Amino acid sequence: MGLFNQIRKSLIKNGNVGNYLFYAIGEILIVIIGIFLAIQFNNWNENRKTDKAIENVFLEIQNNLENNSQASESFSK
Repeated sequence: MGLFNQIRKSLIKNGNVGNYLFYAIGEILIVIIGIFLAIQFNNWNENRKTDKAIENVFLEIQNNLENNSQASESFSK
């Protein structure tokens, strides 16, 4: 963080307001990109968890159908 502080201070000290604004916008964009990546990662993780939960429900249904099928076969004998 020291490098960025030195750049910012030197731009203000030299009176380069335009360059400072360009620098400030760059920092803002870096923060926005970081937030965007965090949101994307969170969405990916939530979708992964949802897919896993759906897969577990289907496996449970499949197991129940197999158990019911076996139970009905034993009653019919």
